[in-house]
Amino acid sequence: MSTIANFPGSPALFLNANNVDGLDNELLVHGADVSAWFAEGSALLADFTPVGADEPTKLRANPYMKKSSTEQSVAFDGVFNQLTSIGSASLLNFIHTTGVFDLFLVHRRRAGGNERRLFGCSGGSAQKGLQVLQQAGAVGTDGNLSVTIGNNAGLIVSFDTTLQAELGVPTMVLIRGDGTRIRVTKNFYLWQSKTFTGSLATGDAFADYHLGSTGDAMTTPSLFEGDKFIVALYSTNFTLPNLVLWKAAAEAQLGVTL
Repeated sequence: MSTIANFPGSPALFLNANNVDGLDNELLVHGADVSAWFAEGSALLADFTPVGADEPTKLRANPYMKKSSTEQSVAFDGVFNQLTSIGSASLLNFIHTTGVFDLFLVHRRRAGGNERRLFGCSGGSAQKGLQVLQQAGAVGTDGNLSVTIGNNAGLIVSFDTTLQAELGVPTMVLIRGDGTRIRVTKNFYLWQSKTFTGSLATGDAFADYHLGSTGDAMTTPSLFEGDKFIVALYSTNFTLPNLVLWKAAAEAQLGVTL
């Protein structure tokens, strides 16, 4: 089983489907287990809850762990589930106060036309923090990553990339802030970047981080449909040797080339 010790660096946030029982999914940013990161059917996972006042059926409200003979992943159904880390807003402020971070996302996109967030502790330019979305709809942009950092008054940067997770296969993405620009890559040698256009901010992030949706409650949601394997956020930029080590650890865990 892969653990946090297999990966270099000291993350501010580390979620790994390979430790779905909570081991190593503590968090690091807020010191409590991630309560929704459990196996389907677990007593610790509220499998089905009402969604919206007018919703006639009950839908899954939390992501859940899937296990096969070759992998473990945490599944988001594209209807109504999300993972929220309570109390993390004050501990993610390095993103918009220093502009320096490395965010690794290892996930699998299962459907097109799927625009919701992969990660976020902000809702946009008028809020402090980061959001990472998948674009949807337009030919040539469906699934492309869009990254925004706000400073509570406007944009620090907004960047619509042409990088995307392929449908149906695990993909690794690194989103980096280096203090003056945002940089995005899937392989550490081909980068897309955009210089910060606004000033850095002070204070806490706008919200606790969310995976899979843009808010705590939506009556008619349209959310991320796919599988999360690893989400890891660092308050520093890795050297190339450590990037290579990180990628190797993820590949060893998943048994694929990322």
